[in-house]
Amino acid sequence: MSLNLLETVQQNLHYQALQKVDPNTQEVVVDSTTPSEEKFSQAVIPSAILALYKYSTTENGSQTILQNSEHEDWPSIVFGDKKDEFFDNVCKYSHQYADSCETKINTIFRAVVGAINERQKNGHTDAEGVRKLLADQRNLVLPFLPSDIELGKILDDTTLDDRTNKMEGPVSNLMHSIGNIFSSSDKDEVPKPF
Repeated sequence: MSLNLLETVQQNLHYQALQKVDPNTQEVVVDSTTPSEEKFSQAVIPSAILALYKYSTTENGSQTILQNSEHEDWPSIVFGDKKDEFFDNVCKYSHQYADSCETKINTIFRAVVGAINERQKNGHTDAEGVRKLLADQRNLVLPFLPSDIELGKILDDTTLDDRTNKMEGPVSNLMHSIGNIFSSSDKDEVPKPF
C-alpha cells in the first residue's frame, strides 16, 4: 500500500484537508473567511515534505532522517541559513505571528519524519527506501504548494515553483512520469561502454 504523506500528516495533526493550487493563478482558492490556521497548514505541510525530499537527495540526508526522527529543529537542518526566509514567508502567507509559527512548523516537520519512519518500521528500513518514498511524494505534493512560500527559490530548485509541475491531466501526468525517471537516474550510476 502506498503512503500519501500529505494526507497522513494533515489527518494526524487534525488540520483541515488541503486545497490544490490553481496552476493558472498559482493561488489556493481562499477568501477572507479562510482561517489563518488553514493557510498555515496549506503552506507548511507541502513545504516540509518537499524540503525533506530535497534533503534526502544529499549525501547523508536519508540516513539522517532515519536516525533522528525526534530532532527538534528539522528546518535548520534542511534549510540551513535560509530557515528565517522560509519562516518569514510562511508567517506572512498565513498571517501568523513569528513566535507561534516556529513551534508549529517544527511540529509539522517532526510529524512528516515520524510518518516516514513509521513506514520504515514496516519493512522499509534503508536510506534508499526513504529517498524513494520522498521522491514518490513529490508530484503528489506539488499541486498543494502555494507559490507565495517561494520554496523553490529557498531550496535552489526552480522546478518546485514552476506552474507546469502543478498541472494535472493525462499529458501532464505522462510528463511528470518521464521527469521522475530522469530525476531518479541522477543518483544511479550509468555503466560505461567498453
